[in-house]
Amino acid sequence: MFFFASRAGKISRYFHGEHFLPIMTWEFLGSCLARIKTDLRTTLLPSRLRRLRPGADDIHTVIASLGPATHTWKTGSGSVMEYTTMPFGTRNFMLDFDRNGTLVVIRNALTTANFARICIGMDREDVLSMLGSPAHTIHFPLKHEEVWDWKIDDDAGEACFFNVHFDDDGQVCATSRNREPRG
Repeated sequence: MFFFASRAGKISRYFHGEHFLPIMTWEFLGSCLARIKTDLRTTLLPSRLRRLRPGADDIHTVIASLGPATHTWKTGSGSVMEYTTMPFGTRNFMLDFDRNGTLVVIRNALTTANFARICIGMDREDVLSMLGSPAHTIHFPLKHEEVWDWKIDDDAGEACFFNVHFDDDGQVCATSRNREPRG
């Protein structure tokens, strides 16, 4: 008899290993399928975005072409829909619509200009609506800090990230960048 800890933190007991292989196989297969789905979205999203026509297409056409948005925000002049390639891609696309639901512009939110607009004191929703969904969210309890990161580029064999640090009140307290060498 041995114990197997699942991802949910529950411990299951299996006798003679008869159930171990099928469960491990299904968990492995599930994680592979999730990675393939994310890779396909990262690869196919930009080509599908190129087919959209600002000024001509509406929200219903966009949803039919791209599927549901990651996030949607109402603005004073209409709405914004986010389509992300995170965690493996390097772009978060924001699609701006006017009050009539017509697509106005498609833009990448992960730009140097947008990074410069992140100010100390902004809240999580402000950052989310400006940069889109982060690739990772990491909590540092001893620092009383939560860090969101966005993969922004691959440069010279290194993955580059832009980071926004939030304090316990959910307010921006710093920004930073880091590189992760490959291999």
